[in-house]
Amino acid sequence: MMGCGARASTHPTYYIRSLGEPGQPAPAYVPPDQEPTTAYARFPSPPPGE
Repeated sequence: MMGCGARASTHPTYYIRSLGEPGQPAPAYVPPDQEPTTAYARFPSPPPGE
C-alpha cells in the first residue's frame, strides 16, 4: 500500500552484478596551489584567450 498520494515508480530497477576487474588507483590529491601532472578538465572553463 502506498501512502498519501504517492505513486508506484514506473522506472525499471537495475542491479549491478559486477563492475569488472579493478583498474589503476585514482591519482593522489593535488592541493589548490599546485598543477596536476595528469590530464584534467577545468570547471568552469576559463574565459577565451586565457
